[in-house]
Amino acid sequence: MTRSSSDLDFLQQWRHTLAPYNLGYKLKLASQLMYRDFLERLEPCGLTPFHYLVLCCREEDGLSTTGIADKLKQLGATLTGVVDRMEERNLVCRERNSSTARLK
Repeated sequence: MTRSSSDLDFLQQWRHTLAPYNLGYKLKLASQLMYRDFLERLEPCGLTPFHYLVLCCREEDGLSTTGIADKLKQLGATLTGVVDRMEERNLVCRERNSSTARLK
């Protein structure tokens, strides 16, 4: 079956909206490639992207687990387990808050 020139013109008119030509597809692909590179850089350190985010928040000394959870929009209970495992690996160090007797 051959296509008429009007069919081909119509398809050509919409070509830029189809993958791999549209901008959204290209941005998605670039994002996936950057994320893969990020994972490859973290892997030798035994880190996940979430560990990296926690470590970035820990740059602020004295920030409590609740403070980190608020920054990352996570539940405190979810973060506590992650921080516990990070502490076991000596990635973070927690101290008791003398005013509340809680770990920070």
